[in-house]
Amino acid sequence: MVAIDTNVLIYYVLDLPDADKRIKNTAGKTRIRLKSLIAERKRLLLPMPVIVEFANFVKKKLPRETANKIIRSLFEEQNFEIASAEKEDAEIAIFKAIENGSDFNDALICAIMDRHGEKQIFTWDDDFSKFKGIEIIR
Repeated sequence: MVAIDTNVLIYYVLDLPDADKRIKNTAGKTRIRLKSLIAERKRLLLPMPVIVEFANFVKKKLPRETANKIIRSLFEEQNFEIASAEKEDAEIAIFKAIENGSDFNDALICAIMDRHGEKQIFTWDDDFSKFKGIEIIR
């Protein structure tokens, strides 16, 4: 299983016509890589903070009805395993965020990954390198 970060969902799902060439290139690479993981029938872990961050981004960019349909589609994708955050995850996350100076949401994502036994995350965010034992894949 591979965890998916918010930026991957954004690049995969949304058409970004006003984006610069670098962003469009990253979006293209993301789509190819994620389609490959899906074709391999890889289980993809979607931690709840990723869904919330994605929803917040999408609802700023699109009409509510369209945004809600896109968000609902995440729950319908058979390869995606939605992982909620538990109280213990939040407790671990705040200590990790303080310890390594990371963003709380990133620490929460890592705590959820750890609870699910997952060490790999597909992301374009180098901040995950602050977490020992987490492997960034691209």
